[in-house]
Amino acid sequence: MGKRQRQVTRPSNSRRENSKEIPIDLLIDIFSRLSMADIARCRCVSKLWSSVPRLRDFTELFLKISSARPRILFTFPHNGKRIFYSISQHLHSEPSPLPFVPYYHMSFPKGKDSSYDYEIHAPVRGFLCSKASKPMIYNPSTRECKTLPRAMTKRTEMKTYFGSEKFKSLVVELIFWCSTLINCKDASELRWSKTIYTLPFYWKNLVADNSLYIVGMTSAGEIVLSTCYLNYPFYIVYYNVVKKTAAKIEIQFGNIAKKAKSSRIYTFIDYVENVERMD
Repeated sequence: MGKRQRQVTRPSNSRRENSKEIPIDLLIDIFSRLSMADIARCRCVSKLWSSVPRLRDFTELFLKISSARPRILFTFPHNGKRIFYSISQHLHSEPSPLPFVPYYHMSFPKGKDSSYDYEIHAPVRGFLCSKASKPMIYNPSTRECKTLPRAMTKRTEMKTYFGSEKFKSLVVELIFWCSTLINCKDASELRWSKTIYTLPFYWKNLVADNSLYIVGMTSAGEIVLSTCYLNYPFYIVYYNVVKKTAAKIEIQFGNIAKKAKSSRIYTFIDYVENVERMD
């Protein structure tokens, strides 16, 4: 008597595929917890995963989370390229025995645009803009750039402003110069306050002969200072206005800091990573 053969019911291909799919809401939550480098890797997994960074719900969530972990952004030109690095802003005005190695974002190749060596506006929602008659918009997080049309005007002096609604660049003809711009509802109620901070006794030994400028103040109440030109080694200085202490923190860019020595470097605080693409 022959053995009865068992019939094995195999799931259809569509059922197997559906069982492997991760709900889009869960994917958005997972992606929002990843670094930019990990997000770039995940985009190579499938078409579905590749589409997540383009979803409006994801870009808004990621920007919100990124705003809670601001970074310090560095950019400088070298050999016809504009190079971008960033590092966590949550450093402190305490001495560190080891240098900090920043995260490399990108560089733009020579010939992309002649405005690579122009001044750069402070970042707005993760985007930057060059101060040129033909401005460039940069997004270091997505490694994208876009050249805007050249402004047509009969005047010789122009100034570029960068706003926040999506990303917009405004070129304004300069008719007169103004040293201070005050925007308030009632100018009679405007009051200025003056605070004098005493630098620690070791300040001269700390900064030596370097000329520093104030980059800004962090939400923790620490003033960040930097040099205008790339030195090797390169340092930023944190000054704690409460404790009245200061610390020099080395930022290690590697061999490129030696090659690009004396290049104009821009240091920005409160940089937030934004995955919104320009296309």
